[in-house]
Amino acid sequence: MELYDEKIEKEIFDSKIPVLVEFYAEWCEPCNVMKSMIEELKKELEGKVKVIALNIETNPKLADKFIVLSLPTFTVYRDGKREKTLVGIQKKETLLSLLS
Repeated sequence: MELYDEKIEKEIFDSKIPVLVEFYAEWCEPCNVMKSMIEELKKELEGKVKVIALNIETNPKLADKFIVLSLPTFTVYRDGKREKTLVGIQKKETLLSLLS
């Protein structure tokens, strides 16, 4: 799911289920390494966790707002609040444990 500024608050902060946001860029090689695994997570967690890929190039204001300094950055939101953040290439198990 690609988001733009006007939808971010509703998608993340009003969600009734946990949200995993991946901040990425097309030019980011570590982000490209993570791409297929993020797609797997989206399918596996559908209905339980919202998985959102947020391109910082098309959403630079959001990258600033969320203080994204390195890519990829993975952040979990529950009940509209930032809960945990990881930076860099991650194992699938690590992201799943981040969500538990």
